[in-house]
Formats: sequence, C-alpha cells, structure tokens
Amino acid sequence: MPNFKWSSKRPGALEARLPGRAFRFTAFGLAVGICALLLVFVGPSQAVLIVIVLCSPLIALIAPEVVESWSWWVGKAEEHAVDREERIYRFGYTDIRMLMVGENPWFAAADVGSALGFADVDQETKLFDVTRCDIVNGELYLSEAGVRILIEHSRHRDTRSFKVWFDREVMFPLNRAREARQPD
Repeated sequence: MPNFKWSSKRPGALEARLPGRAFRFTAFGLAVGICALLLVFVGPSQAVLIVIVLCSPLIALIAPEVVESWSWWVGKAEEHAVDREERIYRFGYTDIRMLMVGENPWFAAADVGSALGFADVDQETKLFDVTRCDIVNGELYLSEAGVRILIEHSRHRDTRSFKVWFDREVMFPLNRAREARQPD
C-alpha cells in the first residue's frame, strides 16, 4: 500500500493546470489592449463597457505572479529606503540637503554653492570627476571630497565658519556613526 500524506500546500501553476506564464501574460495584455483600443476609437459606450466587464476575469490569470512578486517589490522598497536617506542641515540661513547613499554622504551642490557664495556651481564643478560629483534625481550632488574642494576655492567671508561647521556638525557625527557600525 503506497504512503499518502495530506498536504496543506496549495497546488502550483502546473499542478493546478494553469496555462504557462507567457500565455497568461499574453492573454492579459491582449485583453487590456483590445479594451484600450475600443475605448479610444469607439468611446465609452455601453457595448465597450460590457466587453471590459467580460474581460475582467482575465485579471485572475496574472494573479499568481502579482502575489508572488509582492514580496520582491516590498523588499526593493525597503532596500531603497535604507539605501537612501535624506537629511537637511542648516548653516546660517541656508539649508544644506544631504543624501546618504549607502555609507557615503552626498550634498546638494546648489545648497553648498549658495552657502559658499558661488554664483554658478556648475562652472566650479565642471572639472570634477565622478568620485566628487554625481547627478541624482536630475540634480548635482557633491561627495565630501567635492565639498572640501569647493571650500578651498571659495573666497566668501563665511568660508572658514562653513568649514568648521561642516567638520564639526556634519562630518564628525557621520564618521562617529560609521565607526560605531563597524564590527571590531
């Protein structure tokens, strides 16, 4: 007599006799495309709405992939939230935006340039390499080394106080936190 065990697991796609993944996505895409074309060319008429309602069970074809991919999307969102942390520091009347990318701080070049009295930060940073400046979300950001080079080139009256503030209020706590996270 063969051993038989009851299983609480739900059957997978093959065991449940669901068609293949490519077929399901193709059928769903085809149905959505037809409904969209009907809406565009015919307009929202009663017949078009009936076709859309009749095609709505096709959503069940892609439901396993949606449920399956949900944990992946949540993981990516958490990774992105941990990977990029935005902070704002205040120097005088200027807000300096900082973006933590992993362990590295990046500072908004426009904010740093404003605090150091540069009229055109892009002109000052055009010769910087990729380790000192980078474009994030369409805006120029500077690494710590890039900020220090701008400090050296600035002739603004608040440059010295900015340098002291940058070292004491921004970089010192960041470096201390970085050291605390390092395992011995």
